[in-house]
Amino acid sequence: TDPLRADTDGDGLDDGYEVANGLDPTDDGSADPDQGAAGDPDGDGFDNSTERDAGSNPRDARSRPLASSLALTPGSRLLFYPPDPPPGFSAFDLLAALNAGGAVVAAIETFDESAQRVGATWVEGAAQGTDFDLPPGRGVFARVLVQATLVFSEAVQCDGADLVAGVNLLGFQCLDGGYDAFALLSDLGSVAVAAVQRLDSGRGRFASAYVDDGVPAGNNFAIGIGEAYVVHMRAARTGFDPLQ
Repeated sequence: TDPLRADTDGDGLDDGYEVANGLDPTDDGSADPDQGAAGDPDGDGFDNSTERDAGSNPRDARSRPLASSLALTPGSRLLFYPPDPPPGFSAFDLLAALNAGGAVVAAIETFDESAQRVGATWVEGAAQGTDFDLPPGRGVFARVLVQATLVFSEAVQCDGADLVAGVNLLGFQCLDGGYDAFALLSDLGSVAVAAVQRLDSGRGRFASAYVDDGVPAGNNFAIGIGEAYVVHMRAARTGFDPLQ
C-alpha cells in the first residue's frame, strides 16, 4: 500500500477498512471484481461500499444492510420490529421503542411457545400486562393509534426463527428479492406447514396461502421486512431461515 494515501487503489474504500474486512487495498476491482467499491464478495446483493456505510460485514452474507420503511395507519397491524432486536428484548421494550416519540401503539399481542395468546398495553406512558419475550423472528399484532412511519436503517445479522406446532407470528430480518407466500410454504415444507396469512390492515381481512395436496395454493402475496405473518404449522420447525 501507499503510506502517503489513505486509499491506495483509489476505489473509495480506505485501506484500513479493506484490510480489516479481508479486501485487497491495492485492487480497485480491476483484477478481481469482488474487490473495490462495487464488489460483492459474499454474494448478498449489497456492494462493498453499501456494506461499509451500513456497518455490515462485506464477507458475511448473513450480515446485511437494511434501509427501508413501513407505514403504520390506525387500526390492527401485524408487525415485526425491530429487525435485529438485542438479546432479552421483550414486549415492554417494544412498546417503549414504538412509543418513544409519543403514543403510537396502544397494545401488542403474540402467540407464545404454547401457541397461547399473550399481550401487553401502553397506558399513560408505561407498559402493562405480560412482558413476553420477543426472540428472533417473532412478530406481534399491534393496535396502532395514529399514522406513523417506522424507519429501518441499520446493519442486521440474519438469524433463523423457531416455529411451534400450531399458530405462529413470523417476521424476517433478511430476505432475497421477490420472496413470496408460495416460496415460504415451499421452504417450510408441505408436510410441516398448513397455511400462511397476511393481514390487509386497510380492509381488515386476511389473504391466505395454503398447501393443497402438497402444492401451494391461494393468494401468493409478497413477503416483506417489517411485516409479520400468521403461520399455521402442523409440526415444529427450529432455526427456519429463508436464505438457506
